[in-house]
Amino acid sequence: MIFSGNKIIITCYDVAKNPYFSIIIKIDAMKQTICSLIQDDIRHTQLLNHLQTVGVEAHDYVLNVSETVFKLVDLRESPFEDIIVRGYFDLIKTYQEAARASKPNLSLEQFTECLYAYLMSFSVGK
Repeated sequence: MIFSGNKIIITCYDVAKNPYFSIIIKIDAMKQTICSLIQDDIRHTQLLNHLQTVGVEAHDYVLNVSETVFKLVDLRESPFEDIIVRGYFDLIKTYQEAARASKPNLSLEQFTECLYAYLMSFSVGK
């Protein structure tokens, strides 16, 4: 994966390690995808928490959307990966508690942008 200006270039290789094809993704599209996944992760977590509240055992229904987000952001090899991931979940928990109390300072979209910026500040490939 190569970051070039406002693009990400992903090259796939054949068995002989010859370039097979390349995919060019505009960063704006990647940002939209990551933000959409973050929102899905937040909504899914809220759903699981509500199900737990009414007594439904929902631990088997975890989607691990956050794992996809972390791969797209490229946190691998960061010496602080565990701390960054814990911070991601702590921020989501704080937002959800504020939303539950009907006192969020930010809309879901605004919060997602902040969470995206938080993750990208630690991205290995930025």
